[in-house]
Amino acid sequence: MESTDPPVYNKRKIFEAECPAYSGTFAVDSVVPPHTDTNPTLPPRTINFTDEEFGNIGSDDGKPMVITLHGLTGGSQEAYLRHLLHALYIEGWEACVVNARGCALSKITSGNLFNARATWDLRQLVKWLRKTFPNRPLFAIGYSLGGWSMALQRSWLGLNAYSKSMARDLKGLFELFVDRHMRRSPQS
Repeated sequence: MESTDPPVYNKRKIFEAECPAYSGTFAVDSVVPPHTDTNPTLPPRTINFTDEEFGNIGSDDGKPMVITLHGLTGGSQEAYLRHLLHALYIEGWEACVVNARGCALSKITSGNLFNARATWDLRQLVKWLRKTFPNRPLFAIGYSLGGWSMALQRSWLGLNAYSKSMARDLKGLFELFVDRHMRRSPQS
C-alpha cells in the first residue's frame, strides 16, 4: 500500500544553546520547497542549511510563521506533523519544527534533555525568529508533551497559542488531582 503522508521537505539548523545552564545543541527543521538532495544521517527529505543559505535567511515579509513542537519521541518526520505542515505550507505559511534534543536523529550533546519543563530551546528560537523575521506573526502548535511545554511558556513567549480544548483538558486534570489528593477525608 502506498503512503498517503504528504512529502514535506526540510532544512535543518543546529543551534548552540545560548544559556550556559542549558548547554548543548538543538535542531530546528524549517519547511522548504521540494529538493532532491539527501542526507542519510537525517530524517527523510531533510538536509542541512549551508552556512551561506542560513546567513541569508532573514526577511521583512509578514507571512505567518508556525513553530511546532512534537511529542515525547517524535520529530519533524512524524506523519501528524507533516500533514499539518504541508497544509499550512501550501497556504503560504512558513513553518519550523523544534526537534527536542536527541529526537529526529539529532545528537545529544549535553545532559540537558527533553522534558515538559525544557522550554529553553523554544525560548531561544522565538527570540531568534523575532529578530530574523521581525514582521512575521508567530504561532505555536504543540503535540502531547510538546503541547505541555508550549503551554508552560505561552504567556512568556507572547505566541498566538491557545486552545479551548487544551484549557478544558488542563482544568480537568487539575480538578482530578485536587479530588484525588487534596479533598480526601482523613483516614481513621
